[in-house]
Amino acid sequence: MTGIVKMSILVNDSLETLWSNEWTRRSIVICIGFGIIISVRKFFENRKLAKLRADWNAVGKDVVVLHQFWRGRYCPNMSPYVLKVECFMRLAGIKYVTDIQKPFGARGLCPWITLNGEDIEDSQHIVERLTEHFNVKLDDHLTPERKATLEAIRIMLEEHMFWILFMYRYYHTNCKIFKKTQVFPTWFLHYFFPTYLYYHSQKRGRAQGIARHTFAEQVKMTEKNIEILNTLLGDGQYFGGDKPCSTDCIVFGFLAQGMWNDTDSPFETLIKVTYPKLAAYCIRMKEHIYPDWKKLLYPPQE
Repeated sequence: MTGIVKMSILVNDSLETLWSNEWTRRSIVICIGFGIIISVRKFFENRKLAKLRADWNAVGKDVVVLHQFWRGRYCPNMSPYVLKVECFMRLAGIKYVTDIQKPFGARGLCPWITLNGEDIEDSQHIVERLTEHFNVKLDDHLTPERKATLEAIRIMLEEHMFWILFMYRYYHTNCKIFKKTQVFPTWFLHYFFPTYLYYHSQKRGRAQGIARHTFAEQVKMTEKNIEILNTLLGDGQYFGGDKPCSTDCIVFGFLAQGMWNDTDSPFETLIKVTYPKLAAYCIRMKEHIYPDWKKLLYPPQE
């Protein structure tokens, strides 16, 4: 007992000594204040998420909730991956609703979906999960060789072309074109999101490796990628032949950025001038999948 009493006295003396120091007192008060602020913020975030979750669960069985970025001025979305998933669901006849309140999922990815209470992230995982769940047969008419070729094209776009587009949009042009084509839902995003993306793109680009190439070298890479797409399309209506397949969704998702979002860019010139067949393809896909295109823009058009 004596040892416990001595230990208690020692602890009390130590706390009194710490508290007697003015800077220590201030630091403790500041830490407690931050702790309270973080706890309160977390409480309201959890309450908001619970309400959103209830709304998502109320859409009905087998209705997909597509969590995405806000709509744009000239294109339904600034993300090729969001367009990929939305195009896929439209082609497959899958019912869905959109949500822009929570564009990023638990892994920090956009888009993500909620299906019957299940959250699924990564556009390709989403397509594969929906294909399995709804027994989608968009690719059944393709030969194994054509499927393999189109899978290689998907990987080229998602793992290579994306980074070139990413650097051009957010770093090389300092988000100037990006700001012209997007209507941000809040003033905070309008003024600070592009600034964040500028510095974030440089960091991520260097980590991935694309930022270690000059802008001219990146343009050359883009030219090669677009040439490959033009050659593979040939005289066909779609990359799936006479009707679109799942790969058409991601091809259109990327080409739509050059057609409508990244104006006055080498990407736009390649599509509209150098390879006009790709521009015609974009129009064809738009009319086939998005008859309500203008209504989906923000602000909506008649």
